[in-house]
Amino acid sequence: MADLNELHKALEAIKQGSKSAKLYFYFTSKDDNQMHSGFFSINQGESCAIHYQDKSTSDALAEIPQLRITKVMSLPATQMDLSNEASGTCSMDEVLDRLNPDNFVVATPEPEPVAQAASHEVEPVAPVKPHVFYSHVAMQQDVTQLLETLYGSSAAKKVEEIAFTSPPHQYPVEFLDKCKQHASMMLGPKKADELFKPVYDRLA
Repeated sequence: MADLNELHKALEAIKQGSKSAKLYFYFTSKDDNQMHSGFFSINQGESCAIHYQDKSTSDALAEIPQLRITKVMSLPATQMDLSNEASGTCSMDEVLDRLNPDNFVVATPEPEPVAQAASHEVEPVAPVKPHVFYSHVAMQQDVTQLLETLYGSSAAKKVEEIAFTSPPHQYPVEFLDKCKQHASMMLGPKKADELFKPVYDRLA
């Protein structure tokens, strides 16, 4: 489980490395308990634009510290032009100052959803199955973990539904392709390809 402290550390590391990157953060809504996401577009560790529910930069920086952040994930990016960002841009110094965890008292996230996700994740793994199926079980677990960064605990159900129609031990490539489509909806095809590449490589 991530938190504001982890988000701040990730932003600080990108600034110190003068990197260009997209830093995604995932959070659970207090209203409907559903998983949502936003991201920072960062140019050379100096300036950034914040994509968070169509909010302005100032509003985003005011609301992000109050979110129940569950996951932080950084993806490298080439130098980007932030001049046309509708939400506006700001310096990384301002972002780090306004998101400094020392300035806030962040509520501890409830542990129950995490426990449910962990138990649900373990259920498909049957140790009594023949060893020949282990690689496919491991692949299904790897894919579930990847999609959990985007969909939270609902990822396990999505993967199980795909496995039912395209069993990974019979149609591994078709299974991976369908799982990757769910990632494409959140990240776009290119980033989804990058995210799933290690799994495809293991399959090969």
